[in-house]
Amino acid sequence: MEHSSPTRSKCVAIVEHRCLLFAALRDSKLKTARAWALKESMMAFYLNHCERPAREHFHWWPNWAARSRLKPLIEKARMIKRRFANIITYLRLRITSAAS
Repeated sequence: MEHSSPTRSKCVAIVEHRCLLFAALRDSKLKTARAWALKESMMAFYLNHCERPAREHFHWWPNWAARSRLKPLIEKARMIKRRFANIITYLRLRITSAAS
């Protein structure tokens, strides 16, 4: 049985008008808007507490980053793709080797 935390519920329950604003911004021609939308989408990736939804989310994200034609984000997408196994391990265990 999957358990949902209050924080996750708040994050998942986005107000409808904010979703529409995000969609409009995501689809705009501004580079900064595309970069922000990609960043926000990747941040939503870390809300996943299970491996399967995380894999499904990440399946389309690098392609979107590549199509954005924003070189720094293309590089980040490649880096994240190379380290994806480590990211999944973090999502599964919620521990890191980073110094405090």
